[in-house]
Amino acid sequence: MRLLIILFLSCWFNLSYAKTTEEHALTLSDASEIILQQYPAENAEYRLLWVANAFGFRDSHRHVAASLAKAGFDVWLTDLQESLFMTRSVHNMRTLSGHYVAELLEHLQKDNDKTLIVLGTHSAAMPILHGAHTAQVKLGDDRTLGGIMLFSPSLYLKVPQLGEDAQYLPVLNLNRLPVFIFQAEEDGNRWHLENLLQTFYAGGSHVYAEILPGIRSLFPFDDEPASAMAKTIQQSLPNKFKARLPLLRNSPLAPMRKAALPKLDTDSGVDLGLKPYRGKVQPMPIALADANGKHYNLTDYQGRVTVVNFWASWCPPCVEEIPSLNRLREKMQDARFSLISVNYAEKPATIRAFMQQVVVDFPVLMDTEGQVSAQWKIFAYPSTFVINPQGKIAYGVNAGIEWDTPEIISTLHSLLDDSP
Repeated sequence: MRLLIILFLSCWFNLSYAKTTEEHALTLSDASEIILQQYPAENAEYRLLWVANAFGFRDSHRHVAASLAKAGFDVWLTDLQESLFMTRSVHNMRTLSGHYVAELLEHLQKDNDKTLIVLGTHSAAMPILHGAHTAQVKLGDDRTLGGIMLFSPSLYLKVPQLGEDAQYLPVLNLNRLPVFIFQAEEDGNRWHLENLLQTFYAGGSHVYAEILPGIRSLFPFDDEPASAMAKTIQQSLPNKFKARLPLLRNSPLAPMRKAALPKLDTDSGVDLGLKPYRGKVQPMPIALADANGKHYNLTDYQGRVTVVNFWASWCPPCVEEIPSLNRLREKMQDARFSLISVNYAEKPATIRAFMQQVVVDFPVLMDTEGQVSAQWKIFAYPSTFVINPQGKIAYGVNAGIEWDTPEIISTLHSLLDDSP
């Protein structure tokens, strides 16, 4: 009986969506067909084009879209990678032509007196900025487009190498539209927000930001229940939009810049293996407690080869490499070797529960505010540093790898052989 009730509720929920949404197919100038799902609203003042990120739309996105429509916003959702039959990846979002979003914006504004806003989360910010730029080149000083609204955007030119500062997409310097950013407090980009804002400012953009407290993601994956705080913020979004969108619509355009966008490098920046470290070799301090309150200090490991792994339990590559890190520690147990990890912005109780499910044979230090990770210039998870016995960073990798290979073990032993 319980199963039947659940099935009934699920069917009812899907039917309720069907009654309140409309599907449209738009053929663009290159003959590609883009699917849009509309959540209509009567007498709407704003029309919202919501572009999916690299992982597509989830139930949480659709719930918010429905609530925005109920509050009087005309909402249109599009998943470009799905419509174009593209492999889902952040790299494909980064290199997607701006004409797709630009033509969608042009279509949605035809014979329409609503203010048009384009919005998206994380990697969707890339095609949004490229599309908005393409549209603005054609529109000039026309304020047909009201602005851009982004949730925890990712706008890196590529994943930065360890120790390097981030470079942002060149389109940020040419953007003319006002931008509003909602940044999740526990998201990995939180402590890099100021640099992103400064990049927008340098190009003349009017940009505004608001921190969403107590959450990592406002739109969790379908198998991840939203936190109470995320649900509260989701419920408040219609009111937040009503308060912030006039700010975008009334902000002036940035000056027109005639520079052309350069062709983007196809290099993603992600390391395929352990690489010699090219940044500042003197490591930043680490003095943190683990999930059980025991304190650790990086200075305690002088004279040893020390692997420092930055990770989070919500990061699949981080979790996947834990067994190989365990094996590395076991294979190096007779050497002057230590392995510690730094967890990004999670609660000790969360990590204690995680470690009851996954074996972690090395200390997990709690960077609960994420500031230590920011000081180490961590942009991708996992990111791992190898410190030699002299206390200098010798190697690093900004991706998950197999740590107990003969090649890596030989590299670690060579650092010991070179030490006095």
